[in-house]
Amino acid sequence: MNHLSDELLFVVKSAFLSTPNRATLNRLRAVGNDWTEILDDNTFNNRTVRYVSERPYDVVFGVLVARFSASDRTATTIKPPREAGLRVIPDAAFPQSFDLIASVDLSLCDTLVSVGARAFQTAPITSLLLPASPQNLVSIGDSAFQNAPLTTLELSGCTALETIGDLAFCSSNLTTLNLTTCLALKTIGAFAFSAQLLTELDLTRCPALVTIGGNAFDEARLTTLDLRGCPALETIGGTAFDESRLTTLDLRGCPALVTIGHRAFLNSRLTTLELSGCPALVTIGNRAFLNSRLTTLNLSGCSALENIGIQAFGESRLTTLDLSRCAALQRVGIDAFRHSDLTALDLTGCVALRRICSNAFFNCRLTTLDFSNCVALERIEANAFRGSVITELNLSGCLSPVVVVNVREEENILAPALYSFPDM
Repeated sequence: MNHLSDELLFVVKSAFLSTPNRATLNRLRAVGNDWTEILDDNTFNNRTVRYVSERPYDVVFGVLVARFSASDRTATTIKPPREAGLRVIPDAAFPQSFDLIASVDLSLCDTLVSVGARAFQTAPITSLLLPASPQNLVSIGDSAFQNAPLTTLELSGCTALETIGDLAFCSSNLTTLNLTTCLALKTIGAFAFSAQLLTELDLTRCPALVTIGGNAFDEARLTTLDLRGCPALETIGGTAFDESRLTTLDLRGCPALVTIGHRAFLNSRLTTLELSGCPALVTIGNRAFLNSRLTTLNLSGCSALENIGIQAFGESRLTTLDLSRCAALQRVGIDAFRHSDLTALDLTGCVALRRICSNAFFNCRLTTLDFSNCVALERIEANAFRGSVITELNLSGCLSPVVVVNVREEENILAPALYSFPDM
């Protein structure tokens, strides 16, 4: 390489500024303006076949650097050699200007550590081969494959992969993705697989997974998701599976799960939800399962559950709800089970329950309410049980008078002598 364009020099500078290897950048600075000397010693030249450059890139100190020149736009394939020691694909490595590149072959790059942010974003690459043994790949950056036309990506050998960044595969054309041996995976970022064509995802061998970010699978086509092998999972973020096509979700293998975020499964097609193995679950967020198709919900194993959020299970098809061992439950939020079909409600172990918020069970079909073990109950807010025809009510175990707000607007609530009325 005898000459480098201003564009390439800019990309080289940008690449090193975005990578953690500051020593490399300092080495470049030390050479001053004699870029040619240092790049000649550390660059694998592009091969030209019949005046067409096959590889519009340079590998400089293990960093893949895209070249901006008209002659390189004719390339269709990129395949760095093993000798290049490629470690980093920098941010925005494959810009839209390389509009004829269809294939990137990294199968020989066993030293690859990270794929940078926006690396393949909107690039017309339909084939990407990662190293046959990508045991060194640690991170896939934000928007790395956003809008990419890739249909298949094999990550099954990525035993060191820790992070899939925000928007990493958002709106790409992936139909299959294998994460079954991603033993070190800790984070699936926000919008990572949003608006995806994936129909199934197996995370059963991701024991280190801690976080599924907000909107991670928003509007994806997933019908199958297996989380039973995720004992470290703590958070399912807000709107994570909004509008999803999942019908069944089994979280029994997630004993560390603490939070199901706001709108996490909003408008989902869930008919079955298994939470009985979630003793650490503290919060079910607002609208988490609003408009779901759930008919039965057993929360009896959620001994740490403190809050059921606003409209958490509103407009569902629930007929039974078991809260019998939710000893930490303090609040049932506004509209939490509004317009569900509940005919049975078990609160026998809810010794910490203090407040049932307004409209919490509005238009349910309850006939019996047993608060005899709810020793901390202080307040039942307006219209909490309006629409139910209560024929039996037990407040005998409540240690202090229970305030029922606007009780005169309630329908068919018995034993008014048990209540104390606030000044309205």
